[in-house]
Amino acid sequence: MAGFALALVIAVTLTMRHRAAESRAHEAALANALSVTEKAAAAIELRLRALMPETQAIADDLSRGKLKGDDLVEHFKRVLRDHPLVHGVGVAYEPYAYDKGVRLHAPFVVRQGEKAARQVRLGDSVDYTAFTARWYLEPLLNGAMWTEPHSAKGGEALAEYTVPFYRPGDDPAKAAPIGVVYASYALADIKRFIAALDVNISGHQYVVSRQGRFIVHPRNDLVRSGKTLFELAWASDDIAMYSLAIRAIKGEQAHIDHVDAVTGESAWIGFAPIASAGWSVATVLSKGHLSDVNEERRDFLHILLAALLATVFLTTFVILLWPFTMVIAWTGATLVSVYCAVAVGTIWLIAIAFPMEKDGGAEKIVNHSKLERYLADYERESVRLKAETPIFVPTGVFIQSIEFASSTNVKVTGYIWQKYRKGVHRGLSRGFVLPEADEPVIKTVYHRGLDGQSDVTADSGKGSVAALFDGSVNDACGEMKVAHNDSPLQRDCAELIGWYFSATLRQNFSYEQYPFDSQDVWLRLWHQDFDRNVVLVPDLASFEFTNPAALPGVEQDFVLPGWKPKGSGFEYRRHGYNTNFGIERYVGQDSFPELYYSVHITREFLGPFVLHFLPQIVVAMLLFAILLMGSKEGEKAKWLGFAAKDILRASSVLVIVLIFAHSALRQTLFSASLVYLEYFYLVLYLSCIFVSFNSILFATGKGRLFQYRDNLLPKLLFWPVVAGAIFAITLASFY
Repeated sequence: MAGFALALVIAVTLTMRHRAAESRAHEAALANALSVTEKAAAAIELRLRALMPETQAIADDLSRGKLKGDDLVEHFKRVLRDHPLVHGVGVAYEPYAYDKGVRLHAPFVVRQGEKAARQVRLGDSVDYTAFTARWYLEPLLNGAMWTEPHSAKGGEALAEYTVPFYRPGDDPAKAAPIGVVYASYALADIKRFIAALDVNISGHQYVVSRQGRFIVHPRNDLVRSGKTLFELAWASDDIAMYSLAIRAIKGEQAHIDHVDAVTGESAWIGFAPIASAGWSVATVLSKGHLSDVNEERRDFLHILLAALLATVFLTTFVILLWPFTMVIAWTGATLVSVYCAVAVGTIWLIAIAFPMEKDGGAEKIVNHSKLERYLADYERESVRLKAETPIFVPTGVFIQSIEFASSTNVKVTGYIWQKYRKGVHRGLSRGFVLPEADEPVIKTVYHRGLDGQSDVTADSGKGSVAALFDGSVNDACGEMKVAHNDSPLQRDCAELIGWYFSATLRQNFSYEQYPFDSQDVWLRLWHQDFDRNVVLVPDLASFEFTNPAALPGVEQDFVLPGWKPKGSGFEYRRHGYNTNFGIERYVGQDSFPELYYSVHITREFLGPFVLHFLPQIVVAMLLFAILLMGSKEGEKAKWLGFAAKDILRASSVLVIVLIFAHSALRQTLFSASLVYLEYFYLVLYLSCIFVSFNSILFATGKGRLFQYRDNLLPKLLFWPVVAGAIFAITLASFY
């Protein structure tokens, strides 16, 4: 009984300690999410307030008569030059307020490119006094305000800060305004600004207006279509989201529990108001594995082991209270076997929920701030080592399919793109290298200018990265330099190049925990000029979500039979080489950051269970049935027809079956070490040997333990020993 009490105390203590640690981790993560939300709200508030004084100043000058209508356009152009965040500035007069001969007068100057500005006469094409033009009517009634966001004709999402103005000499307290001044703000700037904030979260953020309309969201379609939080809540019957929408438009600051529609995981949503605009910013943070996954798994295994010992001690204590009978003996053996089997199943569930993570020295990039810190550290390192100044090339990956050709070869297809900037990447080759690929097929599928440049024509039939372009390419990119016929072009222009690739990659996968293993299928990328200090940078801006659980860069209808994708993303790994590849000034010989794109997949359990576990269970049951046949007692012996040679023959057949199944497993995996499932075969091999020797000893009358009560002990201990051995192996394998 003392053993039971001690094991129970240990189990309870471990459970309470784990819950306390989990609670602390959750509290810290929630506090971080709320802090990040407040930080983003405060930063956006400052950014918006920086735009408001200029608009108010124009309205004040019009009300005082300091600014005349004829001077408006030139004044607006100066505002655009002095304030790069302003997309456009305009004024809209009440009907006939500007001139009795002009019903609507609304000059608007909009930014066109980095320096140019274009004038638009809004009153000539739009009746902005209609009741649907809320951007104009609401400020007239309610005063200065940020209006609801909308999409311009070009598809750009905008919001206006609008201020009413009065006729010179009128008292604003008594007179009605004669028009409004408004400054347009491109909401894409807020998205870029949020991405650049130094916030270390793996979730995402979005901004909603006072009506719940999405102003910024990783999904651009929600912004363009004018969707609201209310519509999303109604469509998914999500009460928590509906509650968030109501509280957000009220300007509250709080958090809610929610199931993230993107990842399917439980999450927190912290939200805070942006007071000047009446908007709210929200941060979505997954409640997933907030602490070390390996530590969490071990904590649960400790609790399980203590609980199992407590249960076994209690069962033993209760059984010893009863006089020994065959029923009591078989009951005890059955219970111990069931306990071990249940414990094994529980460990399997723990292993699936908390898969083993191996520290491969990779630096995972899950957000912009982490990427910027990593690159800044590398820049400082390059300066310290007096190396060439790093050149960063934005690179993106999209995976369409993954197929296992063998246990070490995997075929991957998809797209890779790179962005080059004029001046920044001058003289740099265009292209990439897949160093792990076996005869990759790479084809250019699109080649376009950035920053308003025209599309570039390229030959998409070339399979070699070294010949991506030919001499017929001649566009705004300027003069091309070709060193020799086999060299890639070196250009100086802003361009986006996309390639389709198909490659078989050789990777060293670890199958030690098969069939509960998980693998990382990774794509290793070098720049074409890999001898220089060129670092490929994840093009995070091209992905809706960067949270690994959202599978950024993976086809939505991705199918990989027998596997399930659990995460994806970019990471950096440091590599060094014991050669300079014959290049005198080779840069990447020692600890160079190489870009990887990896897809984390976990094996589905059903297939291996049917293929391997069910036959093993059947073999174990047949062995037990063979063991039960051993009897020398009267009618039972005649009825069963016990003969040691028959048992040896049956055991040999089962061993042959096991050997064939085991060989098929080894040929499939080609693992350098024993995998978890192979230990089951070893246990069954030993069981076959034991049953065979037991039959011989029992038949020859040797060994009192084997003769006791008609071979009772081997029969009684078969399942407890087999189940106990499997439990011990399982515990050691997943610890």
